[in-house]
Amino acid sequence: MTGKGLIGLLICGASLCLPLPAAAAEETDFDKYLRSSNIVIIQSQKYLDAGEYDNALKLLDLGIAKYTDKDVLYALKGETLYKNNRLEEAEPILRQALQLNPLNEVAKKYIEEIRTTELAQVSTEWQEWMGIFRDKVGDFIVTFLAFGCAFLAGSAIAPIKLKLDLYSARRFFDQGNYDEFLDLTEGLLDQEKFAPLRSNFRFLLRQKNFEDAQHILSKHVNTPERLPTLLRILERENEKLQEAT
Repeated sequence: MTGKGLIGLLICGASLCLPLPAAAAEETDFDKYLRSSNIVIIQSQKYLDAGEYDNALKLLDLGIAKYTDKDVLYALKGETLYKNNRLEEAEPILRQALQLNPLNEVAKKYIEEIRTTELAQVSTEWQEWMGIFRDKVGDFIVTFLAFGCAFLAGSAIAPIKLKLDLYSARRFFDQGNYDEFLDLTEGLLDQEKFAPLRSNFRFLLRQKNFEDAQHILSKHVNTPERLPTLLRILERENEKLQEAT
């Protein structure tokens, strides 16, 4: 064997003994859990219980990509996002779990938790607003404003009322009460509150396909004159969601 050949073998042998880069080692660690969906679930739950949310989410994303029809993986990812205070991201994932399995109790539980948390946040904002007014003008004026002159405080109350309306609309939708859902949505159109209106339609499109969403609007909108405008907004939001995916 020539000197060059011997050097080449030595270099190759040394390279085999070198430690893997951190990223490759991490990937290998996750790969070993992907042999079955049950292993992904068990290890992700361990990460979650240990508060290692980033690791849990990385593993769950890999698991979902490989086992696309496992509702438990989606529910576990939604739970992880919820416990990491990422509520807006958690809800669509939890609803994907319910689309795969409407009886998934974990997904149902955490969707309800999100609704309760949102309502509690609104209540807290209301209490803070009342506390500020109480400090400034006294209990009597607060009571008078709240019950007799609500229009004076309308600018402060409006954002809280809007959140309550959005919360109520989505609760009605979850209950299958599309009339009430669209009553509140149509009200947003009358008030020219287009951002929350589009938000409601994005919520609708995450639960129903575009054709079903169109059918719900056509069947349950109360004022026919509003229907073309609402359908046009729905179509735009559907296009945006399709582009995002």
